[in-house]
Amino acid sequence: MLYTRDILILANSRHFGHCIAGKDVNTGEWVRVKKRKGSFSDKDLDWYFNYEESLRLGDVVRIQFTKKDPKPHHPEDEIIDERHKWKLIDQLSRGSLYKFVDKDSGSLLAETEYIMDHIKPSFFDKRELKSSLQYLKMTETQNKPVLHYERKFNSLEYRPSLKFNYRGKEYNLKITDYNIPTDCEKKPDRSIDATYITVGLGGLYETTYSHYKLVVGMMCP
Repeated sequence: MLYTRDILILANSRHFGHCIAGKDVNTGEWVRVKKRKGSFSDKDLDWYFNYEESLRLGDVVRIQFTKKDPKPHHPEDEIIDERHKWKLIDQLSRGSLYKFVDKDSGSLLAETEYIMDHIKPSFFDKRELKSSLQYLKMTETQNKPVLHYERKFNSLEYRPSLKFNYRGKEYNLKITDYNIPTDCEKKPDRSIDATYITVGLGGLYETTYSHYKLVVGMMCP
């Protein structure tokens, strides 16, 4: 049965295309916006999101879905109706995003804080992950966020990561947000006064047989 959600876009992440996720503004539920196969290409988004500007964090988009398709590492997956275009219905300012920040209880980082940056598939044999996404507000006082660039393995490019403190633990998570690209030159670390980020669990990385925690959405500081 077809159904419609109004999704606040909180992640537009690089993974062989675009991986899109956000919260239903009416229910507060996390939703990973999925096709039947693969990620969204630039051409896909041009067709679905027929708007004069590209899809941005903070956009509220009306999307039609066909079904929920939960997986152990991505319980929020929902399949779109690929015949219908998306409709931009609102654009929320940064100041109005605070009410969508997730509570610590049951959150991705809180539930897996003893594992730090990655999770093995065997984790899901023992327990159910409540959410593979978490929306946080970062402040210099509480979290000390720092934008950092490090050399990619076997590459001349430098990839961005975010160093921050959460619940007394230090993280350094790769940033896959489309708005914060890799760079050809090493950049100095830069402290950030305040920003909103979405931390998400990636798909299975075959080389290490792990699901990595990533910064899949970040308001450009």
